[in-house]
Formats: sequence, structure tokens, C-alpha cells
Amino acid sequence: MANRKYTAGGKGRTHGCGRFLRFGLIPLMVVVLVIIILMVDRQKQGGNDSSVPATEEVSNTGQEDGDRNTADGLEDSQEYGDVPDESKEEETPLAAADPAEYPLLKDTNLELTGLVQLYCDAKKECDPELLAQVFGISGWSEEEMETQRSSMELVKASIKSYENISCYLIQGPEEESYVIFPYYEIRYRQTETLMPSISWAYVRRNEDGQYYIVRETESAVNDYIQKVGDKPEVKAVLAQVQAQQQAAIDSDEVLGRIYGSLDGSEVVIGGTSP
Repeated sequence: MANRKYTAGGKGRTHGCGRFLRFGLIPLMVVVLVIIILMVDRQKQGGNDSSVPATEEVSNTGQEDGDRNTADGLEDSQEYGDVPDESKEEETPLAAADPAEYPLLKDTNLELTGLVQLYCDAKKECDPELLAQVFGISGWSEEEMETQRSSMELVKASIKSYENISCYLIQGPEEESYVIFPYYEIRYRQTETLMPSISWAYVRRNEDGQYYIVRETESAVNDYIQKVGDKPEVKAVLAQVQAQQQAAIDSDEVLGRIYGSLDGSEVVIGGTSP
């Protein structure tokens, strides 16, 4: 996988998106999530002889989840880990842009849907090089790649697959830019009930023509993203996913024990409540 490359077909929080976690480099709240899952498994094993795959037992021993955002983060300062900030660009003035001019679309840009698919593939295959490509990162050392790989192994121990992948999108304020809302459903190893997940990210094209997720955005872009989050159709999608999450929790004992009950003011992102 040394020279493996795929094509995707490509900080601030906002009022509308503020309680929805930003799509990030390997979510961190999974650490807590994995611990809870292990506790649930052990409680179940105490009452019956249901077993957990051996890979889970090996992978979950004391490792910290590298998805430094959630399963899919804690504080923004921890969200992306100790990685070189090569995608950060100097702030440049943007022409006045209003997202009200653009509709919210779903899967109309297959490159962006492919980018979300690449993210899920990177985690499923524990491939730090592919993950770096998704976020436009270059220059990771072998030690940094191994750290990311170990983190993804921990996530893989609890998550079996990512299914029904989609990408909601709206035109961004810059040329060849988008605000996206990655959506996928998580299948945990402990249950067959799928857990819906949605987050948000800002995407640009690089000089090679590939889309990548921007890890830090300037204030003008943040203002635009805030306006996107306030659009009624965006709020409607987020509310719909939250309702689906609550329904999954209510219907499944394992998910209920992992997540508890949502109080209507928060939403589960990538498989865990922020």
C-alpha cells in the first residue's frame, strides 16, 4: 500500500451545525465508546456465553481511539491530533456569497460521495495513507502513520462496517468548494441494528484536481458555513437523522446501553454523542 492512491471520483462551529461534529481525522470519543461496548460485552458474557470476536479482545486493550473526532471529539485542540498542518492556507478575502442562492443536494456530485466512501474505506482497512489523502495531508512519518493505524485498529474492533453512504452538499463560497454533510450508517459487531451518523465538512480541490477535506477554515468560510447550517432544508435533514438515531437507540438494547437516551438537544455523530 506504499504508493496506493485513490480518486474520489476528491474551525469554528456554527449555529446550524454547531451541535453536529465536524467530519475529522479519526473520531476520539470512540475511546469512551469502545470502553462502554467492552463493559456491555462483559456484562452480557456474565449472564450467558455470548462471545466477542477475538480481534476485538486483542485490539481494545488500552488503546486510545485515533478517530480524533468521535466513532464517527472531544475538544477542537485534540480533534486532529499531532499532524502537520499543511492544508492550512493564508486567509484571503472572499467575494460576498449567500448560500440561500444554492439548493441542498444529495449525491449529485459523485466525487464528493466518493470522498466520503474513501474515508470509510480508510477506517475499515486501517489505511493511514488513504486517510491522509482524504484530508490532503502529506509528509506523515512512519511513526505518525503507525499511530493512526493503531487507532483505526481500535475502531475496527468495535465497528464492522459503514453502510448506506451518502453525501449532502451545497455550493461553497469559493470556486470548486462545497459544504458537505457526510452520512453513513454504522454496523457495530455487537448488534445488527444500524446506527445513523451525520457530520459536516468543508471541501476544496487541490492542485491535482482532487477534492480533499479542509481541516482548518478561515473566518469568512466559517461565516458562510454558519449560514448553511441555518438553512431550513439543512435543519430538516439534521433533525431527520437525529430522529432516526433515537429510533435506533430505542429499538436496540445494545445501542441503548451504549448511548443512553438522547434528550432532543444533542445528536449522535459518527456513532457517539458529542
